[in-house]
Amino acid sequence: MDTNTLNHADYLDLIFYNRNKKYGGYQLRRTYGDRMGKAVGTLFGILAAAVLIAVFYSPKADANAGIISCPMVPIELTKFTEVNITPAVPPVIKQPKPEPVKAKTNPFTEPVITKDPIEPTKQMSTITDLKTGQPGAGNETGNEGSGDGKIGGGTGNDKVNGGPTIALPEPPRKIVEQMPAYDGDMQKYLADNVRYPEQARNAGIEGRVIVEFVIDEEGRVTMAHVARGIGGGCDEEALRVVNAMPKWKPGKQNGRAVKVFFSLAVKFLLQ
Repeated sequence: MDTNTLNHADYLDLIFYNRNKKYGGYQLRRTYGDRMGKAVGTLFGILAAAVLIAVFYSPKADANAGIISCPMVPIELTKFTEVNITPAVPPVIKQPKPEPVKAKTNPFTEPVITKDPIEPTKQMSTITDLKTGQPGAGNETGNEGSGDGKIGGGTGNDKVNGGPTIALPEPPRKIVEQMPAYDGDMQKYLADNVRYPEQARNAGIEGRVIVEFVIDEEGRVTMAHVARGIGGGCDEEALRVVNAMPKWKPGKQNGRAVKVFFSLAVKFLLQ
């Protein structure tokens, strides 16, 4: 290629110098720009035509579409008659007046110095007599000790009516100064007495059964129940062993034996 031709040649001429330009590659590269311009112009023309068709030829929406017309039916208002409702007043039930309390009294007279003998009914009451009644004019018709147990007609088992006082049972405590203690080796007792249930062994059940109970003032196990079990007969076996325990050393508060809550874990392990 001479210098004049080299100065007027473009990059395609340089690439295809001494090559076959009639094969097709040269013409494709030479007309690439024109083809891309036509393709882009055609695409924009199609888009513009679609927009124009959508704007000018879209059907107009009916303003009344979707509205269902219903005939107007007049509503006739009914006149209601007012009714005055008077609240019912519950009848007044008069409670019967309680009978007055008749307490047994012993004669209480002022001391009088005299040489004449004093009748037995007018003699002064002794301290022993006053413990069984109240000082007064003296009668033997007190109504304590008969009735339904209320004041003035009790069974004689309460302090108001002069009878002995019944002490209410003291509730168990959770913490005391001296907690209950098992008299012996607890682990040895459980190992010697617990029998692994056959049902739990066949099912492969293992775990701990928590038993809660109360040690009373004499050290006996009372109120035992299963707080958390594992089933398979283990709960019943643990409860049986706890109820069969010998006496404990009872818990004490201020040097006095009291009831105390206690919990014990019985382990069931397959070997």
